[in-house]
Amino acid sequence: MISLTSKSMTDNVPDKVRIGVFFCGQGDQRVGMLKEFGEYLVSRKTADRINERCGFDIFNMCKDANKEILGRSDVCQPATVMHSLLLFQKLKEKLSESNIVFSAGYSLGEIPAMAVAGLFDISDAVYLAYKRGIFMQCACDMQESGMLKVTGDLDLDVIKPTQPNTPNTPNTPNT
Repeated sequence: MISLTSKSMTDNVPDKVRIGVFFCGQGDQRVGMLKEFGEYLVSRKTADRINERCGFDIFNMCKDANKEILGRSDVCQPATVMHSLLLFQKLKEKLSESNIVFSAGYSLGEIPAMAVAGLFDISDAVYLAYKRGIFMQCACDMQESGMLKVTGDLDLDVIKPTQPNTPNTPNTPNT
């Protein structure tokens, strides 16, 4: 993940450079993932619109969430979409609009990809992720389940699924 809060590769990008943006799916969430936006005024205004749409203060809940809470689909999905879209907002401030030529996403990442393409606004994107997360969390609570996250080098001899969840236990990946 590129940190857009520090001097990065986005500084002084010529207009002729074309960039595609790829949004991640569930499993990329981390504790404190929204803290970097606490003092970022534009994203705070955006977060207020999202909170109004969802009916609760998702920004502060997710900013301060622990691993157990953030592992719930009904929390991590809107948090991940919100984080993705706030990072994209920062990216747009550093680049010319003509630099960004496409967006794509994997699974949950399809929601922010469609939002930046203009299919719906940021508050509807996070609300959609919130509703999607509720349905997925209900399914997790009803049936013992688990999640497998593969990162880095693929060594099939060491890949082991996380411990299965019991009903009413959050679906948290081992990271």
